[in-house]
Amino acid sequence: MSTQVQITNITVKSVCGTYQTNTVQGMRASCTTGDRQAAERLGEKLYGASLVSVSQVPVRGDHTCTHWKLYAEPVHAWAWQSGLIEFGREVPEGAISFATGMDVPLRQRVDAVARHGQGKIEGKLLVPGVPEAETEKAKVETLYAWVNWCANANGKKGSNGVVFAYTLPA
Repeated sequence: MSTQVQITNITVKSVCGTYQTNTVQGMRASCTTGDRQAAERLGEKLYGASLVSVSQVPVRGDHTCTHWKLYAEPVHAWAWQSGLIEFGREVPEGAISFATGMDVPLRQRVDAVARHGQGKIEGKLLVPGVPEAETEKAKVETLYAWVNWCANANGKKGSNGVVFAYTLPA
């Protein structure tokens, strides 16, 4: 799965004591504390946990604008034997990675196709059919069938760089 760093160039403008970013993917951010904080807020909105760093780019010119680069790396979605879905930068031993992408769109895509837990597991996401499967083989087959179904949208405009593909545990 991809581990390519995504870099986004933004500008932050000082307007009447507020630092405002330009619009990126329909989102903006502002902050009264400083231009770095405004850049970081936009990075968090765009990338969530995928945001790695924010750095200022020295540019001569308008003293009311600063230029920044946002660096983001993809995160993984994985499933446990129980069907529980989790997200993070590193896939734990024993889990099966099934999707990768920037944190915000990855969570949105998985949330849309996963089963939502109820009762004691409310707020958790599950691979549909895995908790009910009776054998380990049936659990794995159910997971792979679901991932293949989700992968039908790979590369389509609405996928936002999210790719579904399973990786066997090491």
